[in-house]
Amino acid sequence: MAKVSIQDGKSCLLWHDLWNDVPCSEAFPELFYFVHNQNSSFYWAANTQDFYDLFHLPLEAFAQYQILQAEVQNVTLNNTPDQWSYIWGSVLFSSSRSYKHLIGHHQIHVAFKWLWKSCCQNKRKFFFWLVLQDRLNTRALLKRKHMPLLDYQCVFCNSGIDEDIFHLLFHCPFSLACWTNLQLIIPNSQDVGFIVESIKRQLHLPFFMEVLITICWSIWSIRNDVIFRNTPHSVNWCKQVFKKEFALVILRAKAKYQPHIDLWLQSFV
Repeated sequence: MAKVSIQDGKSCLLWHDLWNDVPCSEAFPELFYFVHNQNSSFYWAANTQDFYDLFHLPLEAFAQYQILQAEVQNVTLNNTPDQWSYIWGSVLFSSSRSYKHLIGHHQIHVAFKWLWKSCCQNKRKFFFWLVLQDRLNTRALLKRKHMPLLDYQCVFCNSGIDEDIFHLLFHCPFSLACWTNLQLIIPNSQDVGFIVESIKRQLHLPFFMEVLITICWSIWSIRNDVIFRNTPHSVNWCKQVFKKEFALVILRAKAKYQPHIDLWLQSFV
């Protein structure tokens, strides 16, 4: 994250420091394999009587050697100490800029923004974040982690399909019935973001994300009851769980949305 403006070259490593656009060890990987001292300073390399002496012989990366030699010779050394700065153009360290540099830049689906802005409890938000990341501990995920179970199939149906995120929450006949109960149609897709967008269009409500998170949480809760408490599942039971959970959403929602949420809950549930 730091780069150097070479003056005397004594604090700069020829191969590992960022004195050019890319560290030489990455720019000339084949040539780097032949170098005698991989931690030599720029000053020491530039003042070597014969630049060829820096490498083991025979040197099989001669083209890269010529490029590097020309770049080193183009730098004029003086008696002033090297000047270091961070790649964002400042001598001051910034933890936020460092974080952005380390994680890189990724296209994030807008569903994540909708998720964290929702007024669901943090536990429910984290649950749905796991859903979006396909990191919820379904049986299919446990299978990928090589955890031994009696079987990895969905506990709601007898289709013989492994219980992954998409089957459990969206495509299982039981789950589809729960969504239908809310007058929602789930598209046949293996993209959670696409499913979220479809539900948003269908509900056309400012609290669509709260509805989505709560029904997924309700299905997950019913699934856990079936596995760990041997409780029979039913769409009506899922409906009751949804109403109970959504009552907490009403308490946390903005005051201007609360009458609309309550009216929707009475109409559709």
